[in-house]
Amino acid sequence: MSNVFILVDHASGKIANTAGELSAFGKRIGGVTALVLAEPGTGAAIAEELKAFEIEKIIIVENVAFSQHGIPAIADAVASVLASHSPKA
Repeated sequence: MSNVFILVDHASGKIANTAGELSAFGKRIGGVTALVLAEPGTGAAIAEELKAFEIEKIIIVENVAFSQHGIPAIADAVASVLASHSPKA
C-alpha cells in the first residue's frame, strides 16, 4: 500500500529531475504514490514518463484551473487528494 505521496513537478509535458529523487527517497519509507496535477489532456503523458521510476501508484488530477488560478487551485487539489488518503509522508 502506498503511504508516501510525492507531488510531481513538470513543465511542457516533461517531468522534472526531482520526481526521480523524491521517488527514491520515498521508497525508503514505503510505497510511493505520485500526484500529477496537469492541464486537461496532458496527465497521461506525464504518468507514462513516471513509469520509469517504478512508482506504486499514480494519481492524475487534470484541471484548467491550475494555470488560471495557480497556487490556490493547486493547494485545493492537493488537500482534496490527501484528505481522501492516509499518507505517512
